[in-house]
Amino acid sequence: MLNTFPASLSVVMFVNSGCEANELAMRLMHCKTQSNELLVVDGAYHGNTNKAIEISPYKFNGHGVLQYLRR
Repeated sequence: MLNTFPASLSVVMFVNSGCEANELAMRLMHCKTQSNELLVVDGAYHGNTNKAIEISPYKFNGHGVLQYLRR
């Protein structure tokens, strides 16, 4: 599979869950771009880690776990 990517993308990282995949993708993106800006799909499940909750608009706006923490 790696032969379809540019030479600079020569490592595959296997993770245990979608949460870990999203966290790793965000960390790699930040290391490469030094940016914290992300595009996310509204209403999609991004995971249950702190960072995944931060980027999930429906959770951040009170329709997920954070609605219970704000009380």
